[in-house]
Formats: sequence, C-alpha cells, structure tokens
Amino acid sequence: MIEHYPNAAQTPELQRPGPPASLRRAVQVMYAGAIVTAIHAVIYVATAGAEKTAIKVKHPQMLPGTLSAVAAGVVTFETVVAVLSAVLFVWIARQCLKGRNGARITATVLLVVAVLLTAYRLGPGAGTTLDAVVMVVVDLIGLAAVVLLWLRSSSAYFAFFKRPQF
Repeated sequence: MIEHYPNAAQTPELQRPGPPASLRRAVQVMYAGAIVTAIHAVIYVATAGAEKTAIKVKHPQMLPGTLSAVAAGVVTFETVVAVLSAVLFVWIARQCLKGRNGARITATVLLVVAVLLTAYRLGPGAGTTLDAVVMVVVDLIGLAAVVLLWLRSSSAYFAFFKRPQF
C-alpha cells in the first residue's frame, strides 16, 4: 500500500484577509472623487464661454479666431484631464482593494501634483470661481483618501501582500 504524504515544500495558502474599514472607506472616497471629477469635466464644457472670456480679458490683443481656437483647446485639454482623473480614481481604488502598495504610492504622488496644479491655477488669471471650488473639493477628497490609505490598519493590509508568496 502506497500512502501519499503532502510534499514538505507545499505550504497551505494563507487566507487572504478582507480589506479593513479604513481601506473600504478610502475606496468609497475615491469613487466619490471620480464622480466629482466627472462632473468637473461637464462643468468645463458648460463654462466654455466663461473660459473664452477669461482668456480675452487676460489677452485683449488676441485675434478673434485665435481666441476661439485657444479657448477650445483649453476646454478640450481640461475636459480630457478631468476624465482621465476620474478613471485614475477608479483604477487606483480597485488596485488598492487588491493590496497593491504601488497604487497607494501613486495616489499620494498624484495628490501632491494635483495640489500644486490647483495652487498654480488659483493664482493670477484664474478661471471661474466654480472651477476653483471644484478643484479644491477634489483635492480635499484626494487628501481624505490618501490619509485613509496610510492609516495603520490599511498599511497592515498592504503589508500582507508585500510578503513573499511561495
């Protein structure tokens, strides 16, 4: 009679832990950020006329054809960036749920970039007040998510996935 013994090299798989409450909350906050950012994209399109007026005030010597082209380019660029930001919010949230520490680091770096861009955009010649308010709200949402991602309970979850898998 031949008995089969488990190979000593085979270890039972550790049960994957569920995400802690802090990480689940961070994901919810990031989904809210995606929604607000998508709304921001709509605001860019809806306030295209105000953008054109702001450019005209800042550059009164600009020819009408050039003014229209520049305003359309700015609105298009801002809309694309807002849509990409919404997609990034969702992607980072999903990667964090999978325990990808790189997503947490990426979220932190993108927050720093967003805050710097908001500070720059709020300087002289800023766009509409609504645009400024939405940018600050998005930055605060990002800050809340990043803080939740770096709490001890979230860090323990990410640490589980950093250990060697045999």
